[in-house]
Amino acid sequence: MPPDRYCIYMVCCGKLICDGCDVCLTRDRCPFCNAPRCKSYEEYKKKIFERIEKYNDSEAMNNLGRHYYLGQKEFPVDYSKAIELFQRASELGSATAHYNLANAYTLGNGVEKDKKKAMHHWQEAAILGHEIARHNLAVEEGHWELGKVKDDAYQANISLNHYMIAARSGYDGSMEMIEKFFGLGLIPKDLFDDIQRAHKASNDEIKSDQRDRAKASGGQLSVGGLW
Repeated sequence: MPPDRYCIYMVCCGKLICDGCDVCLTRDRCPFCNAPRCKSYEEYKKKIFERIEKYNDSEAMNNLGRHYYLGQKEFPVDYSKAIELFQRASELGSATAHYNLANAYTLGNGVEKDKKKAMHHWQEAAILGHEIARHNLAVEEGHWELGKVKDDAYQANISLNHYMIAARSGYDGSMEMIEKFFGLGLIPKDLFDDIQRAHKASNDEIKSDQRDRAKASGGQLSVGGLW
């Protein structure tokens, strides 16, 4: 399964499907539980609340929190409800919920800005495999100008380690930073080549024409209705 930014949550059964697979569906039913897609926002709301109340589903909590945070699927913008749902989901082990909390504490949406709490939630998300959270840790740990990195070798090493892990996981932003480190002579050629190979392999593993179509269409190619 690719990183969750390429996945769609199935509100009928709580499974995740990659966006490329969603594009390939030839019928209007869930490939896991055979339930039909929701035909209205009201039906979707009923099912996502049921996933939370009946199954204590952390991904349902995280998705509902995102709907309140962004005002999606006819939910009103409500930062307080969003933060509460992200917190519950994070306590159940959702990496994306930790990532969302970190962003909220960074921006001050629904909570007071708190860099320490943001760092904590990025760290928790990174431990759970969230590569963008790992990249953000690298950015925050590397609070220096790249051109002066040699003057702060310790801080650079912490940041570099985060970038290397995220780049190996396929995150393009971290690979770009690795290239800059290499250009400054801070990474040996053999290590750079190894990271580059791992980055390519990670992306090749999840690459497909269907996912490219899904990305280009903005999700408009699925067969209809709501998951």
